[in-house]
Amino acid sequence: MTEHEKRILEYLQENKEISNGDAREIIGLSAAGVRKILRKMVEKEILSETGGNRNRR
Repeated sequence: MTEHEKRILEYLQENKEISNGDAREIIGLSAAGVRKILRKMVEKEILSETGGNRNRR
């Protein structure tokens, strides 16, 4: 697990969900970089997606 993934999971221990904007603030990457990390976490079944395109969490 990468350091970015660990930081996202730490955030999720205290919060119910995470948005792209939340993740950008936590790890300091661009929107595209965060999307890539979150997508990989979903593929690894570490996270699951909810909502549609604009409301995806």
